[in-house]
Amino acid sequence: MAKRYLWIILTFSLLLFHTEVQAFKFVSIKDEMVLSQKYAQELEPYVDNNASEYITKIGNRLVRTIAEPKYHYSFNIVKSKQINAFCAGDGRIYMLSPMIQFTDGSRDMIAFVLAHEIGHSENQHILHTMEKNIKGQLIAWLLSGKNKKRFTYLSAISYVIVSRGYGFDKEHQADRCGFNYLVAAGFNPGAGAVFFQRLMTMEKGKSSLGGKIRNYIYPHPKTSYRLKEQLQLLQHYSGGIVSVAGSTVYIKGHPAITPAPWQKFSATERAYMIAGRLARLAHDGRLTNNFSLAKDRQGHSRLQCSGKTIMTITERDSTENIMSSLRNALIKINKGA
Repeated sequence: MAKRYLWIILTFSLLLFHTEVQAFKFVSIKDEMVLSQKYAQELEPYVDNNASEYITKIGNRLVRTIAEPKYHYSFNIVKSKQINAFCAGDGRIYMLSPMIQFTDGSRDMIAFVLAHEIGHSENQHILHTMEKNIKGQLIAWLLSGKNKKRFTYLSAISYVIVSRGYGFDKEHQADRCGFNYLVAAGFNPGAGAVFFQRLMTMEKGKSSLGGKIRNYIYPHPKTSYRLKEQLQLLQHYSGGIVSVAGSTVYIKGHPAITPAPWQKFSATERAYMIAGRLARLAHDGRLTNNFSLAKDRQGHSRLQCSGKTIMTITERDSTENIMSSLRNALIKINKGA
């Protein structure tokens, strides 16, 4: 009996996950639109015109980087107690209200969250999941031999497999698309890393099944894997020049900046944001030893390179150490060290 159940599970896995849907046979964009409209009617909107306008502007800025969007996008905030965002199909992107507080309203972090969901939408992950769900039910019916009890059992297996979400591969794909949309729209390339670092910090101390079992049944890939991928994308974007280890930003392997915590940003989160700004300069060929200090309207000192702000230097930051280590790192890379 155990061998039979194992064979059934393996059959489902092969049919549902190891064969990509090349064309949609059971669903269409029209079906997605109808279901999305019905789902939208069940949601409780979050009434805050300023916040709604804020995320709409960010979302539209991201969409403008796509040459031919597959959908007409809308961005909305939904009242909830959970920290999440999702794509409901037909270009409808929803952010749950606690996400604003979780990101501290950071334009760059919110942009990454929306860019990730746009990635799901543009790659039509909802249609893929709908198709997979219908296929699972059909396969369950065929394997059951029209036996009602067996069909119920097989349908349950199908539901568990499909309910893992889009699948880890598609979540990683949406993360990569999110990074690309983020960069193309001019947001900080380090924002995705900051978001996952903050999420990982929040997850610490919470109970989990741990290891591979947790990673298998959880709807999203392990947060540490996603953080690592964002840092790899950032380093690649900089041409291999900028990287981060711990809370220190490195330039070509030379320690450049180790920021202190500031406001609601940890030292590591600040390092990712600083690395993002340096990565853009490196990508544009403007990362030189032409840096200076300037005062902003609040009287804070801002460290700038080639006229672009890299970081705000706070009372807890050591201006002398930062300037010295950054100067040394830039001198070495400009000399080809």
